[in-house]
Amino acid sequence: MKVTCFIGVILFAANVFGKETSVHTALVASSVDHSHSGPFHNFLDRLKFSKSHGYSKQEVDKDDKGLLICATCNTAVNLFVYSMENNATEGEIIDGIVGICLGMNLFSETLCRGLVEEAIPDFIYMYENGRFDSENACGLALQGFSCKTGDITKLEWSLPPPGTQKPPMEVSPPREPDAPTLKVLHVSDFHWDPEYLPGSNADCGDPLCCRAGSGIPANESAIAGYWGDYRDCDLPLWTLRNSMEHIASTHSDIDFIVWTGDLPPHDIWETDATEHLNIIQEMTNLLLEFFPNIPVYGAIGNHESHPVNAYPIPEIEGENSISWLYNSIADAWSVWLPEDALTTLRYGGYYSTLVREGLRVISANFNYCYTYNWWIIHESRDPANGLQFIQSELEKAEAAGEKVYIISHIVPGKGDCWQIYTRELNKVVNRFEDTLAGQFYGHTHSDEFKIFYDTEDPSRAINVAWIGPSLTSYVDINPGYKVYLLDGEREGSTFGMLEHEAWIMNLTEANIGPSEPNWFKLYDGRETFGLNSLSAQDMSNLVDRFIIDEELFQTYYRNYVKQGDPAMLEGCDIECKQDLLCSMVTSNFGDQTKCNEISRKMTLDD
Repeated sequence: MKVTCFIGVILFAANVFGKETSVHTALVASSVDHSHSGPFHNFLDRLKFSKSHGYSKQEVDKDDKGLLICATCNTAVNLFVYSMENNATEGEIIDGIVGICLGMNLFSETLCRGLVEEAIPDFIYMYENGRFDSENACGLALQGFSCKTGDITKLEWSLPPPGTQKPPMEVSPPREPDAPTLKVLHVSDFHWDPEYLPGSNADCGDPLCCRAGSGIPANESAIAGYWGDYRDCDLPLWTLRNSMEHIASTHSDIDFIVWTGDLPPHDIWETDATEHLNIIQEMTNLLLEFFPNIPVYGAIGNHESHPVNAYPIPEIEGENSISWLYNSIADAWSVWLPEDALTTLRYGGYYSTLVREGLRVISANFNYCYTYNWWIIHESRDPANGLQFIQSELEKAEAAGEKVYIISHIVPGKGDCWQIYTRELNKVVNRFEDTLAGQFYGHTHSDEFKIFYDTEDPSRAINVAWIGPSLTSYVDINPGYKVYLLDGEREGSTFGMLEHEAWIMNLTEANIGPSEPNWFKLYDGRETFGLNSLSAQDMSNLVDRFIIDEELFQTYYRNYVKQGDPAMLEGCDIECKQDLLCSMVTSNFGDQTKCNEISRKMTLDD
């Protein structure tokens, strides 16, 4: 039944365009063979720009870049439903989708078939269990391209408010210069590729290259470097070991580590559950080897699952269940976490634990807001009760006089985190602003931040989300990590951010020389940007300064891409700048108010 093949478009949109990237020149769509011409490939080329830096709703609307993919997605969904109603077999559906993938010259047959065979069983399960919401599927999965939902009321929900009222804000006593501090390491997005091969083809046209199966390099410039590569390649083990060795020797006074997920490579067409579990255990062992006496608080990334991005709710049992992953991660992380935290980790991939007296970490599983997790088509209303868990833990922490850090992989407020979910999260952040000392995320591979504003008074900044850079160089960026200096244990401590510094190594230089990579400090947050503090309001004021001070903004962009040579060569023009600034001030993709303010200010500045 060839009519079913068009469902492949939505799958490719979810698996290919849905992958995180760091700069506007390098997206998963770059895996398309650009030797093919035609309107569809021209569309993909144009699409790459808007997908990268914050999924700008304005950019998509302005050039109608989302029109084609949204229309095709809706057609695909309708035809999938038609095929299921007419008793098409799983094999017929897969063959049809693979056929259209090949007909569009999107990928090789191996990639097409791998992507489709991983995804179709989940879609069939949802349909057969009456939970495939065809009316809203595209609006959910492709929110970042401004695809419309059908009956939005079917998706609406509100988190029940906590049982206590918001207390008055406490004023912390002044901090003495010699007051204690905490030093925290933030590492993210390792993306270890066990098949990385120096000298292989780094320009293979697949979503992941630099492997034995990537083909013969066309020329010398296409040869993969020893320590890694700026193109569609992840990191070899020796580079990750080198980074850990450097960190352990340079920052011997780390108090604890925040580890925000995405450990497997970007081989999205051939993921394997056993391989993913091996990678998770090996990366856990790596941290234990270099930091044996330092607590580690991890969060689960979208790449940990098989298929990639697929996180069904805990109630899904059998071969579609996600319990295999949660149970294995709980076993691996049991060296760091108490039993009560492991219990919720096994259930929903999240946990809460006391770091030290007065300070708690909540590891959230925002894969349940991730729009490329197609299981939110099955259930998008607080899947796994994740937000309810966060709110309950914050309420208990408030009563106990504790401060809290939220850590997770997926960044709320981006176009790939469902807007109703982040709307409700914003309410929680607003309610517990005095308890929530900070948020830490990964996923984007870039070094960036996001500001949360008061839901009642949008002019008032109330919290900052710090988005840690990746260790992987995928794509166009250098490996990097962050070190945070935080208010320490003292009477009335805010446990707030005092300073942060970013460290990187340059891949070009590392691959040229015979010696090991040279890791160096890229910048200090307050010193580089002339900040009195790193409070939410000062960070909001910094965004206003970026609008009028182009040199200052370009400094930010250089740090955002970790001084990656290709990204620096590409640069960041006015549209790129607007997208980045919009991303900084948007904590709910469904509310573009702050972004519109940025647009107006930039227009006036011109």
